[in-house]
Amino acid sequence: MDFEASGAEEWALPGYGRPSPQKNPSETEALHVQNIASQAEPTPKAEHVRQASVTSKNKNTTVHYPAPARGTAGAYRGRGASRGKRGSSSPRTHLPGETPSKSQWRNGIQPSGTIKLSHPFREIRDTFCTVARSVSHRRPFGQQGRHDVFDDICRKTGAYINPPAGNHDVIHLWGASYQVSEATKLIQSILARCDTLTMPKKREWTKTSAFSVGKEDLADQLELEDALILAYRKAPELEFMFSEKLLFLWPKEGPSMRDALGTDLEALDPVRIRFTCHLFVDNKLPDHICALGYDQAKTGLLVQLLRNKWAEILAKSLVKSKIYLVEPLESGHGEVSARKEAGFVRPLFRKIPMSKADLDSWPGRAELIRSRNNAHLLKVIDKCLKSVVYVRGHLRMRANIGLFVLDYYRQPSQGKPAWGFEEFREMLFHENTKGRLIPGLKINQSVLLPRLLSATSLLEPYDRSLDSLRQPEPAFSVNFEFSGQKNSLLRLEAEFAKCPGARDYAMTQSRWLKPRKIGQVKDSRSHLQVGIIDFERSDWQLEIASLEFYEATAIERALREFSHTIKFKSNDVMGDISANPVRKVIFHASAPVSRFIEKTAIRYRLKGTRYILEIARYDEYTRTSTTDSASLNFAAPFGKPRVSWGASVFDFTWDNLLGKHANMPVGHAANYDPNLQTFFPAANESEDKSQGLWEFIDLIKRVAALLRSGPLRAMSATGSVKAKADGRSASPASSGNARALDADLGTLF
Repeated sequence: MDFEASGAEEWALPGYGRPSPQKNPSETEALHVQNIASQAEPTPKAEHVRQASVTSKNKNTTVHYPAPARGTAGAYRGRGASRGKRGSSSPRTHLPGETPSKSQWRNGIQPSGTIKLSHPFREIRDTFCTVARSVSHRRPFGQQGRHDVFDDICRKTGAYINPPAGNHDVIHLWGASYQVSEATKLIQSILARCDTLTMPKKREWTKTSAFSVGKEDLADQLELEDALILAYRKAPELEFMFSEKLLFLWPKEGPSMRDALGTDLEALDPVRIRFTCHLFVDNKLPDHICALGYDQAKTGLLVQLLRNKWAEILAKSLVKSKIYLVEPLESGHGEVSARKEAGFVRPLFRKIPMSKADLDSWPGRAELIRSRNNAHLLKVIDKCLKSVVYVRGHLRMRANIGLFVLDYYRQPSQGKPAWGFEEFREMLFHENTKGRLIPGLKINQSVLLPRLLSATSLLEPYDRSLDSLRQPEPAFSVNFEFSGQKNSLLRLEAEFAKCPGARDYAMTQSRWLKPRKIGQVKDSRSHLQVGIIDFERSDWQLEIASLEFYEATAIERALREFSHTIKFKSNDVMGDISANPVRKVIFHASAPVSRFIEKTAIRYRLKGTRYILEIARYDEYTRTSTTDSASLNFAAPFGKPRVSWGASVFDFTWDNLLGKHANMPVGHAANYDPNLQTFFPAANESEDKSQGLWEFIDLIKRVAALLRSGPLRAMSATGSVKAKADGRSASPASSGNARALDADLGTLF
């Protein structure tokens, strides 16, 4: 029923509200006859409707009557039509505003005509509606309902059409014969046009099609950008059309312009696209960058970007601050020898007898060496932090504790087997001396946990909800190395965490890295490397390294699939970092993995600070080698693990600050204050900006003493050793059963 057309009669609809009371059929018929008699002489049209109503009643068809007026027993509460003489009502054959044809349908009269469809209506619905709307548009496109096409036909012909359901193949019509005839002709003409109209086929695989369309659009956009870049790399034919012209003189200090930016200044392509300007080198001005554009404001900003880009290039070439220092011993000086082991060289200290005069003067000499070491250390760190803000990339700063090894060094003079202490210290200052820190703490596993539990003045639980230093729950990760000429240039790191509400561990994060060449520090991407050799504690190193990550889409498909097959197998001793190692990472035996290293780490907080201490055990698994050292037997299982120990001290603030460099646009600098207080805040406010740095170094020395080999010695608040050294002292790596680990561990160390 058309409720909008019924107007004020909407409350008088049959079936609305409470059910009507049952009446005696004889009383209803008598009342009906009385009402007919009381009405005026009906028109022929009304007489026809009443006859149709009576006929439908004789055919046992349900007839709907309007609701009785108010005042009758059980009457409905309405308005409009019910406002009349109380106690009487006049049934109506159709509602106000309703056509006689629709009244026939509402009163249940049989259809006056039918149209047989060749297919179910749902198959031709879209085509039918499209053709019908092309004939008559009563509403703007987009505001049309599902049945508007049938309403238009009803208005034109006077017939009424009940819109068919999707599974119906017949259209029913009501009305006079001439109305039904007109409607039938119109519908048949629409159906005839439907056969000639070709509708676009429905797209299958909508998501795939959308992806393909998006991929094509992206390809078109990239093609357009490439064309623009090629055009912007060259000088325009009509330079006078550009209102703004800029000449940027490339400084002579640092790398040349072509070495730093490329032959066609390719490094400035993002700037070309952003500012829609020409950037090129004029043949007449080979030391200048010429920029042509239209906007003066953009030109001013372009100047700043070019300056920042030059500062970034200069920082990358010069900000490779490196210094190696050796801490003087409290007991006196001696000689240092180089011991070769497992492909690298580590320094060993041996005490020599000293005269009484030398013993008396040594404390003053040792203090002078410390003050000079501190001056060098402060200068290098401060310079690097002020320059690194211009460096783009994935940067990471850590203070690692382990074993310092030498890759390039100068032999002792005059063919001697060892250096004197002063000679060794001078050799470390030489520019060509190269070294690095690797995991190699020689602390006994049975001694580690008791030492940590007793260090209540230095450590506190990482989880602030705990109140004791009992062993926290370890974190697990793994580093994979692959064989092959191409695969050897890749490293895969994976981290594991316990699933919420379960005991099982699952891989939560993985990343592909480009490794640094083992044993070749010329390829080192460290922007800051401060190496400290301490024969009375443990060696440590403060480093800001640059990491190169690979996108997963750029990795070979077989390796990508391998990363999804890595599983973690729990065991009973995995919660104890000092227990014997048991393999936990499982993967397919045929994978081209030459070596993998499992890392088990526990964390503590350094008391009263925001620094985190991470102690890690590295279990190295290597495949069995064949007679040819260049090939591996992938059918052979991995051998027994070899254990190495290392430690790191870091601050999450470092990761947050240096993490901004990864997404830094070309020509921009990091938006933080690059001073010592930003990275090393002091415990109390002080005018000395380096106060926080010295507090941090004292903490590192205390941790290095805690993790040294041999018996634990008492340490002062400033990290100096109180007890005297033994007659023969060596590097922390000179004793113990654990071994040094020569591997590129990426973010795992």
